[in-house]
Amino acid sequence: MLLYRYVDCMYHGYGEPYHLETWRVVKETPATFLVELYGVRRRVYKGARSRFACKTVNEALDAYTYRKRRQIAILSAKLEGAKMRLSTAKHAMACPVPLLPAPAP
Repeated sequence: MLLYRYVDCMYHGYGEPYHLETWRVVKETPATFLVELYGVRRRVYKGARSRFACKTVNEALDAYTYRKRRQIAILSAKLEGAKMRLSTAKHAMACPVPLLPAPAP
């Protein structure tokens, strides 16, 4: 049996930006699959909402697009936070806070 997972390619600009990995099922239990690719083994939980690898190519593509949408949401939030902090820093540079006098000994 095989399970499928789409992953990002490391070399952007050369062909497709993602490719399909085919993981071979080594062992199956009632709750999990033990899969292997290039000597790397990974456990895939059957009942998990978000699976590492899927039974069909279409499910794998759906999982990939979900991961990319989630990645965009996370990185967009980080970008907005960075923009806000940059704006705050620029404002602080324009209106410097006066230094407090040194405490008396």
